[in-house]
Amino acid sequence: MKSLVKEHLNFKKIYERLDKKEDVSAKYLNFQLEVISWNDLPSSEFIPTSVKLQDKLILAYSVKSYRKDRFEDSYTNDDDSYYNGDDTCNVDDMCNGNACLGNSILDDTADKDEIRYPGVSLGKARSLLSLFCLWKDESTLPTTPLWVMCDGNASEHVFLMGCSWQKNEVHNHVINTYTISCQGPYHNKSEIPSVQHLMEGFCQSEIVNVTANGYAQYDVLGASFSERSASDLGGASSVIVECEWEDVEMMLEVPHCAKCKLNINAVPGDSRITSYKLYQELQMLKGFITGIEKGEVKWANHHTDEHSTFFKKLEQLLVEEGSSGNVGRVAEEKKLQEDEGLCEKFNIQQRNDLDFTERLWNHLKDSRNLQELRMALQMVMQTLKTGDFYPVVHVHNESRLASQIRACYQQQTPYLNMEAVESLEILIEMGLEKLRRDYIDYFIRHEVVLHEQLGFFLKSKLSTHEQIERLCKMHNVLELLVVTAMLNLPLQDQQALCRLGLKYYEKFPSDSNQTFQLPVEAGHLYGIYSKCQPRLWRIDIAPEESLDSALYQLSFTQPFDAALSTRDETKVVENGNIQTYYSIHVQRNHTKPLLG
Repeated sequence: MKSLVKEHLNFKKIYERLDKKEDVSAKYLNFQLEVISWNDLPSSEFIPTSVKLQDKLILAYSVKSYRKDRFEDSYTNDDDSYYNGDDTCNVDDMCNGNACLGNSILDDTADKDEIRYPGVSLGKARSLLSLFCLWKDESTLPTTPLWVMCDGNASEHVFLMGCSWQKNEVHNHVINTYTISCQGPYHNKSEIPSVQHLMEGFCQSEIVNVTANGYAQYDVLGASFSERSASDLGGASSVIVECEWEDVEMMLEVPHCAKCKLNINAVPGDSRITSYKLYQELQMLKGFITGIEKGEVKWANHHTDEHSTFFKKLEQLLVEEGSSGNVGRVAEEKKLQEDEGLCEKFNIQQRNDLDFTERLWNHLKDSRNLQELRMALQMVMQTLKTGDFYPVVHVHNESRLASQIRACYQQQTPYLNMEAVESLEILIEMGLEKLRRDYIDYFIRHEVVLHEQLGFFLKSKLSTHEQIERLCKMHNVLELLVVTAMLNLPLQDQQALCRLGLKYYEKFPSDSNQTFQLPVEAGHLYGIYSKCQPRLWRIDIAPEESLDSALYQLSFTQPFDAALSTRDETKVVENGNIQTYYSIHVQRNHTKPLLG
C-alpha cells in the first residue's frame, strides 16, 4: 500500500504541472500524457457533446519503447503491492518529462508509433485512472479531465476511458467515470440491440423510472449527392439537420415531436451548388487584384477562341449596344446553369438589366494577356469618340469607364490612361461594379434582406483589396441561402439565416470556417428527415433518481481507427441498399471520493 501511495504522489506532481499548463506533454511510466483539445482526438465527432465538459483534456496513451511494463493488468487483485520489487523513481526527473521504468529513463529518441495515439490495454488504463481518483486534497483537485486511449482488444472493445472531478448540486465533489466502447459492423437492423434490452440494466437495479431521449443527425447535402464521387466536389459544404425528442421506443425510429435546428457550413467553391459559377467569376476578379499586387496575372486560356474571334465578339457587342441603346441586352450571355436537384427555389441566374460596362466585363475578363485587354479598351474608346455611340450605364456605376461615358453625354471627349497596368485596373473596376450589383439583386429579389442592411458590404470608397474582401463575404452569405434552398424554409427562417451571416461577416474575415446554427420548427423539416437515413442516431438512457447514465449511438461510419471484427464482413442488402451500422456505447457513472 505504501508503494501505491508513493506512486500516486509521483503521478500527482506530474499531473498538476499539466493541469496548470506548465507542461503540455510528459512521460509517466509507459504512458505519454499530453494536453490536447477534443478536436485533436481521433473520431471525436462521434463522441457526444455531453461527454466533452471542457475544451481541453489530458490524454494518456502508450509510448512505444520501454524496458519493463510496471503497470500489470493484475493490479485489480487484492494484493496491496503495486509493483514487484522496490524500484524507486526520481519525481523531479518525471516532472521534467522523463518517465521512470525501474532505475532507467525512457529514451526520447525511440522510434514513434505510426499511430498518433496508440492505445494501452484495459487493465493499464484502469490502473492509471485509479491514481487519478486517489486525490485527497480537495483544494488542489485537478480541473482538466484525464482520458486514456485503449487498444480495443478486450471483448468489450473499449477505446476510451476517462475520469473528471465535478461538484454536484450540493457542492460535494464527485468523480465522473466514462467508458466508451465500439461494436460492429451490424449489417441488419435486427442485429442491433433493442431499446428494451438497453434499459434492462437499469431495471435490474430496481430503478423503475427511466427516461429514453433520442438524438439524430441527417446530412441533407450528402443524401442529395450520394451518387457523386468525392472527386467531383469542389468543396465540402454541409447542411445537417439535428433532432432531439423524448420517449424513444425503438432503435432508428424517426423523430417525433422533435426540437430541430440546422447546422449549416457553406464552403465557397462547392461545385455542387448553383452559385459555383458566380464564385468562379468572383475568384477571377480576385485573381486580377492579387496579380497587380504580386506582379503576376493569371489570364484566361481558351484554345478555341482565337485572337480575331475575341475582337469580332467585341465588335458585335458594340454594334448591339449602339443600335439598341437599352439596358438589358444579354443575348450573348447564357444563364448560369442550375445544378440538377438542388436549390431550385433560390435560382442563381444572370441579371437581365446589365449595363454596358457589366456586359463589357463579361467579355473582357476572358482576355488572354494585358496587350489584348489594352487593345480591346482602345477599340471601345475609339467608338466612344465617334460621337454616335451612347451606351447606357447605371446611375450608381462609379467606374472610370462609366464616368467617361457620362462625359460623352455632355459632348466631352472621353479619355482613359491605359499605360502599364491601368487597363487592368479599369477592368477590375468594371468587375467590382458588376458583382456588387449581382449580389444586391440576389438578396433583394428573394426578399431576404433590405438594401440598408447591406450598407457595410456595398461601400465603394475603400481600397480595392477591402472591396473584394467584402464581396467575398457577401458571397458566403449567399451560399448559406443556396445550400438550404432545397429545404423550402419559410421566408422568416431565410431572413433569420441571412441576418446571422451578415452580422458574423461584419466582424470576421471571409475565409473563416463558420458553422451557423438556425432553430427551425420540426414541421418544416419532417419531409426531409423522414425520408433520409440518419448519419448519426443515438439514445440517451438515464434513471430519474440516479446520476448514472448510458448512451448508445449508431452511425454509418466506423468510429476509431482500429478494425472491428465482431461480425462477419458479408454485407446484407435491404431494399437495394447496403446497410452497415457501427455503435458506440458510452457508460457514465458517478462515485463519491474519499477526500482527506
